[in-house]
Amino acid sequence: MITPNQFLTESEREVSKEIFSNKPLFSWRISDPKAKPVKIEIFEAGKQQVFETLKIKEGETRVIYNGKPLQPGQTYEWKLYALVGGKGGRELESLPVEFEFIEAAKRNKITQELTKQEGASADKNVLSKVDYLISEWLLSDALWQLYSVRNPSAELKRTIQEIEAHDFCTTNSAKVSTNTL
Repeated sequence: MITPNQFLTESEREVSKEIFSNKPLFSWRISDPKAKPVKIEIFEAGKQQVFETLKIKEGETRVIYNGKPLQPGQTYEWKLYALVGGKGGRELESLPVEFEFIEAAKRNKITQELTKQEGASADKNVLSKVDYLISEWLLSDALWQLYSVRNPSAELKRTIQEIEAHDFCTTNSAKVSTNTL
């Protein structure tokens, strides 16, 4: 599970789990070619009831949230479910990953800053926003910005390819449990 995820800040003592976007990007990578992602479930932290379910189309490795409105300051958890063994096979679930939709006042401040980042070209505009979001440790949102460009330049495509080639699967959040549903 790549985004949203918990990232260590520069001090490597604090974990940033905040997201800015009310329509966050969920992205993942599964190393087992036999495992087919089928859905994402989102929960309010500490609750068992599913807040929202996102269906995954075959071949997708990322989905933009389009469900119920996220609440400012609320912490959520998401789990990725994958089917192994085809129809009638076992459904495995990932460990939960927390993310927090930032509080309204902070969101308003960031919105103002992002508006200031408007550049002359679409690429410069996006890269400026990405730089700002990274400086605020909103890494999931920075990645979302990169994917939001409809016709990315060669440079932007290379940046995205480098990110996609990175091995994100070394954190605990990437482990899949063996619980059969």
